[in-house]
Amino acid sequence: VMRDAEDRRTGDPDTPAVSLHRVEGRVKSGTQENELEARALVDHLKKLLSHPAYSQASFGVICLFEQQMQLVNEMVADEVDDELTSKHQLVVVNPDGFQGDERDVILYSLSYDGNGMTRDQLSARQANRAHIQGMLNVAFTRPRDEMHIFHSAGVRDFGTADGTGAIKDWLEHCAGVKEK
Repeated sequence: VMRDAEDRRTGDPDTPAVSLHRVEGRVKSGTQENELEARALVDHLKKLLSHPAYSQASFGVICLFEQQMQLVNEMVADEVDDELTSKHQLVVVNPDGFQGDERDVILYSLSYDGNGMTRDQLSARQANRAHIQGMLNVAFTRPRDEMHIFHSAGVRDFGTADGTGAIKDWLEHCAGVKEK
């Protein structure tokens, strides 16, 4: 999955290998779009792209929901120069779009806010079916050196109706890694 933090090849050594970014975003009614979360992610991405320690890093953005991916793609297209996109092999995809690929730095937008999107929509993204679990495994294992997770709901809110779920488990693990 990720390299040992001591063996990082790109990035700022003072930046944790795993960073959770809580955003006070809200999903737009009737959609999967969380504009404040997308804005926070794109602003952070631009900051990383301009940081000298990331000059050779490849970047990916994984959005859990299709409409959020489209929103982030539009923002990146409007705000990140094509030359930078190419130099850093920057892609904005959903988990299925990252099959067989990885990047030095991955930024995630989970979109879900606990209010504007139903728990059923979140549960569908982590159902106990082979394809869904495989897709999540792809999403969780793509960064080589560093990951930044943007989320608008609390970690525990990412559980399914029965309080379980791969996304919640992954976020809890990431929060534990971050605290070490």
